[in-house]
Amino acid sequence: MIFRLNDDGSTPSDNPFFAQGGNVARYYAYGIRNSFGMTFDPVTDKLWMTENGPNSYDEINMVDPGFNSGWNKIMGPDSRDPQNVSDLFSLTGSHYSDPKFSWLKTVGPTGIVFLNSTELGAQYQFDLFVGDSTTAIFTTSSQTQREMASCSAVSVSPISWRTTARSWTK
Repeated sequence: MIFRLNDDGSTPSDNPFFAQGGNVARYYAYGIRNSFGMTFDPVTDKLWMTENGPNSYDEINMVDPGFNSGWNKIMGPDSRDPQNVSDLFSLTGSHYSDPKFSWLKTVGPTGIVFLNSTELGAQYQFDLFVGDSTTAIFTTSSQTQREMASCSAVSVSPISWRTTARSWTK
């Protein structure tokens, strides 16, 4: 689960499950396997996270309010689940989304960050970089952007990419 709280520990009234009351009101997202990293996109302010599994389909997810990542029924794209999302535990107001990127073979994605500078060159500004515990390789390629756009499972390991072809103004 991802909890979203105010600085004083109270629950924001615009949380996706606020109307359900109790501890569920504090949920921002759920159905999350094992996450070692989260970051906010400096352009869109969207939350992104890594998700690890025991032996397959590690994921990079964009987390919208009410996101249900599908654990433990779905790992990787929904097309792998014979019941589709109908077998997921579901809270009113939740939604499932396929990972934006997944690896068939586990790489153990850990740290995740958007490069909000030109320190590595302007071509990498606003790219999403993900560290992993298996290959320890950081690369950027237009090939991974195409793979990510299709939301298909891949077993390659470039582990950073441009997230969208978007306007760079806020």
